[in-house]
Amino acid sequence: MLNDQFVEQIIKRKITFSAIVYRMLMLLLCVISVFSIVFIGSISIAIIGICIYFTYVVFKMTSVEYEYSFLNGDLTIDKIMGQSRRKHLTEVDIKSAAIVAPIDNEEVQRAMMQSIESKYITGNRDALVYGIVLANETNPEVILIEPNEKLIDAMHYMRPNIVKK
Repeated sequence: MLNDQFVEQIIKRKITFSAIVYRMLMLLLCVISVFSIVFIGSISIAIIGICIYFTYVVFKMTSVEYEYSFLNGDLTIDKIMGQSRRKHLTEVDIKSAAIVAPIDNEEVQRAMMQSIESKYITGNRDALVYGIVLANETNPEVILIEPNEKLIDAMHYMRPNIVKK
């Protein structure tokens, strides 16, 4: 097709408080396992190895990015953990959305009060957050994203009447 619109954006989520707590607990467990050599002996080497492995896993799993892929009206949102594991979260057809606008838009605010909210954002206070209002009669939903200018322009190109800049 001649007018293919493809935009991809990756945003890194801010580390949450619970992720910091998990990381600190795993590091503390590693330190305790190192000191266990004195009391337990040679078996503590295996315990240290296990602790290091699980600490590595916790650090990878608490490092989260979201990838927005927009292709010809379809917005795909994936979660990338540890820059290696990818999990498909949702796919949105912009053509079926009621409105795509900044979160402070009156229509988005009204929809957020009456619907289910899905957040795929970084948690950065300075980020421009957009709401995609899906007009589904049974389960109304608002999807929150942090698109860059290229993604907003691509969505606006596909549906200029519902995408507010």
